[in-house]
Amino acid sequence: MRDVGLNSVLSTQIAEFLEEKRSTGCTYKRETWALRAFDRYLCDIHHSTPSLPKEVVEGWLHGRPHQCPKTQQYYIGLIRQLAMFLVRMGGTAHVPDRSRIPVVHQGLAARVFTRDEVRKLLAAVDLIAPDGRGPMAGTRRHLAFPALFRVLYGCGLRCGEALRLIAEDVDLQAGVLRVREGKFRQDRLVPVSASLLKCLRAYDETRGSGDYWPV
Repeated sequence: MRDVGLNSVLSTQIAEFLEEKRSTGCTYKRETWALRAFDRYLCDIHHSTPSLPKEVVEGWLHGRPHQCPKTQQYYIGLIRQLAMFLVRMGGTAHVPDRSRIPVVHQGLAARVFTRDEVRKLLAAVDLIAPDGRGPMAGTRRHLAFPALFRVLYGCGLRCGEALRLIAEDVDLQAGVLRVREGKFRQDRLVPVSASLLKCLRAYDETRGSGDYWPV
């Protein structure tokens, strides 16, 4: 089994690890990129045995002192999973100790907007003018953003979920949005209020024929 971009002595094992994760429903896009970088590292140090000794693992992890604790947590956890997979498949690998994974404390607190703040925010979005200059020239953001912000507020969608909506996900007759592969890769249906539905129908008449909705 091969994976494009993998060329090290462990390329087959890494590809099998990625395939196993994808088969469980994980997208593993960022992880694929990270493991391809790890594969290049193995090539750069001329690692030639189908094992993962401690010095190789530590060399990879210590080569990123500039990373923030959250990113370090991510890389240690990913290599730990790969190493455990290699051991489970009968190979030899050094599994980084779980205690090495730094604890990341979230410093952000939730901010709940008041109704007045929401009204002011939507009023400001409604004042966006057509953009005839710069990278957004020719776009309909002055039409799309008011609809987008109202969907985010009125339906509780995450930003990525709203931006991934396509035309067939928006049922303007029944007043329902279909969110594909949201949290835990689950689809769900989200009802739209009568006032928001009226706004979205008006926007739909101006948005053109693009696949993505509302932008």
